[in-house]
Parts: sequence; C-alpha cells; structure tokens
Amino acid sequence: PLPAQFETQRHALAELKTHAGLTFGELCKQAVLSEAALRNDGFILSKVLIVRNGKPLIRPPERDTTSTAQAQNSASTPVEHYDLWVVASYLDKISFVPPNANPLSSNEDKQYALQAYVRKMLQPLVGYDPAKVVFNQRDWERQQLLLRSFGNANIQLNLIKGDYLGSTTVIATIDPTPIRANLLLDNNVPVQLGTWRVGASLQS
Repeated sequence: PLPAQFETQRHALAELKTHAGLTFGELCKQAVLSEAALRNDGFILSKVLIVRNGKPLIRPPERDTTSTAQAQNSASTPVEHYDLWVVASYLDKISFVPPNANPLSSNEDKQYALQAYVRKMLQPLVGYDPAKVVFNQRDWERQQLLLRSFGNANIQLNLIKGDYLGSTTVIATIDPTPIRANLLLDNNVPVQLGTWRVGASLQS
C-alpha cells in the first residue's frame, strides 16, 4: 500500500477534474502543488505527471518558457483529454563500483563481504519483488548514516534514473580501507616491570 500522502494527492487531483470550466493552467498548477506537497513530506523523487494519450508530458508547459508553441497547443486541447498520474518513486536495484565481486576469489573476499553488507543495509529501502518501498529522503539519509558508521571502508551512494517509470538505481562505490597494525616488542625495560614490554596499535 502507498503512504497516505499519495492517496491524499490522488483524491485532490480526481476532485479537481470534476470542476466545470476547469482550464489546462489550473490542471498544471494543481500538479505542481501536489508534487510540492509530496516533496515536503520527503518523497523528493516522486512525480505528478500530466498525461495525454498515455504519454506523460515532459513537464507542465507553464514551467517551460522555451516551448511557447507546445504550451499554446496544450492549452487549446480540452482538459478531459488529459490525465494526472501520481508516480511513486522506488529503488529498483543496487549496482556496485567495482562490479559485483566473486565470493570464490580470495582476493575479493572483503569486497564481496562489503557488497553483501551494503545490500543488507539498503534492503529496507529497496524491498522485495514485487513489493517495492516508496523512496523517502528521510529514510534514505538514516540508512546512509548507518552505512557510514562502518569503519573499515569508504562507501559512497549515488542515485540515478532507473530503467522504468518511477524507478531509481543506487550506484554504490566501495573503497575498502586497509587496516594497519603495529606491534612493539621491547626487552630493554627495568626489572621491576618484567622481562618484556608489548605494545600494539590498530588503525583503520
């Protein structure tokens, strides 16, 4: 089920289309307002699209000052020929840089373990097929903070447009940070302190 905010905006858009004398400009305005309301609730990648003949407009023409002809053509089309789609964005997959490691390769054991760790940490945001999780900026930032608490690697996450309407792909760049250890053995110590002095330091 979608978050309640989406149902609220769908209801507002459906109710608007019942108004007599509705203009295309009013339709565009409500699309912008509904999208802004979703964005304010953290759904920054979700969109409200104006659709004609099953094809979304690139943007409401009032936002595109370079497309006067398109705006005039759209404004002259009866409003009932347009639909409004509320598109909930979701994370469709995680891609890694370097690419997926081979668990059978001893040289890639750490890389494979780190990739498995990232997948596990992001699973609450990706969900499971066919159930997807609607992307929310607050949840995303929370998981990023948890990932950064992993001290043995530098993990960078970026979002790019996915292959399908509403989908977003995560690009995870993992740079394993080598652990450096130093061990000190000293037998030149006073008799009261024993025979050996041992010191160790660990830095990641």
